[in-house]
Amino acid sequence: MDDNIKNYDETNLDSEQKQFFNSRIEYLQKKFKKRHVNLYGCQNKDEVHSTISSIIDQRNIKSIGFADSSTLHEMDVFDHIEKFGIKTINPFERFPDGIFKVFGLQPDGKLNLPEDEYLSKVEKLDDLKRKALITDLFIISANAVTMNAEIVSIDGSENRVAGQIFGPKYVLIIVGRNKIVKDVDMALWNKGRACHSTVIQEGSTSNNSDRTHLIIVNEDLGI
Repeated sequence: MDDNIKNYDETNLDSEQKQFFNSRIEYLQKKFKKRHVNLYGCQNKDEVHSTISSIIDQRNIKSIGFADSSTLHEMDVFDHIEKFGIKTINPFERFPDGIFKVFGLQPDGKLNLPEDEYLSKVEKLDDLKRKALITDLFIISANAVTMNAEIVSIDGSENRVAGQIFGPKYVLIIVGRNKIVKDVDMALWNKGRACHSTVIQEGSTSNNSDRTHLIIVNEDLGI
């Protein structure tokens, strides 16, 4: 009996899963290249950090902005970016209890502010969102990536989708393998209506071929 067959473990599908992921990345890279979007396949958090470092080091990045994203937290992107000593604008930075820092410390982790003070803080939050849109690099996630090479983003406060299509010099989008879907219909299927702004990015112009960078991680990430 062939040693490879004899030693094959049918309960361990890691190798097959990795091969499947790599084949999809290779397919999507060819499609996205034609649309002037730079796609990177990463197996884990360390590779994500290495790719981010390369993107920053190869460009004159002096400021970085963020939109809110559980994927960025899962990949420890915020902590990694701190190592560069670059100016960052993160409107959604939180205290350990989950409250946005822009609202200040709150007793028992509950947001309890007089209406006028609350509205003033919201205005400050919106101002930070705007400032994040004119940074050199805007780091976000997306709701889906289709096999037709489309990036689908659905947003409630619109800052994420706004920066994705215009504003920052460069955009870095990070998603997990679970966000790869067949087409736009599948990307939008069963989505709630709490977020009313949807962007379907089909690519960039040739003169902006270095603007959009997409990392797909071989892990299930985000919501």
